[in-house]
Amino acid sequence: MRIPIDAWTEFTCPFCFLATTTLEQLQRELDVDIRWRSFEIRPPGSPPMSAEARLMVQSEHQYVEELLSAQFGLSLRPGPIGIGTRSAHLAAKYAESRGKGDAFHAAAMRAYWLEGRSIEEKSVLQKIGAEVGLIPGDLAAAWEDRSFPEAVMADQREAAARGIRDLPGLLIAGRRLLSGARPYEELREIVENLQKDDGKNEKYLVVSGDLG
Repeated sequence: MRIPIDAWTEFTCPFCFLATTTLEQLQRELDVDIRWRSFEIRPPGSPPMSAEARLMVQSEHQYVEELLSAQFGLSLRPGPIGIGTRSAHLAAKYAESRGKGDAFHAAAMRAYWLEGRSIEEKSVLQKIGAEVGLIPGDLAAAWEDRSFPEAVMADQREAAARGIRDLPGLLIAGRRLLSGARPYEELREIVENLQKDDGKNEKYLVVSGDLG
């Protein structure tokens, strides 16, 4: 039984990169179908990030890097802090429409978190798109397509309706809503239990909090 997982993530959120890495492992080992959903931390028009906010973000980077190093042997080299990600989310929606959603999401996350690239720049996003088999010119045209901004906003409206405030937000099989990064073992146990159970008597469960 294939288990669908809706994952609300932001490309510049360190906990979202941790969740992405965890979900990719889960996808390799279990029959799950992940749908990446948009969530912008700094939507267009956001004020410049304060010095205090930058320090907090840097401390989050260090904390997540320790977890990534211990679990996956990864070292972070993040891109610029405080950038906008609307163009990246639009590109991700276009990639999804071409059957490249998983590949683009993974490549954009790696580009920002492991390669230090600024995914605010459209030229960088076009290169990422080309890396996963998208035509750069088509991706540029997609930024002018009104359907993709609406898809991004629809994801964020749904997140608000479901009470998702802490990223990442994971909705498993349409019933289990988890807020914040979760350990791989916890996600695996949830998916395996759902695969064993037809879900008729499952109650809607919300679990909050980041890894600690």
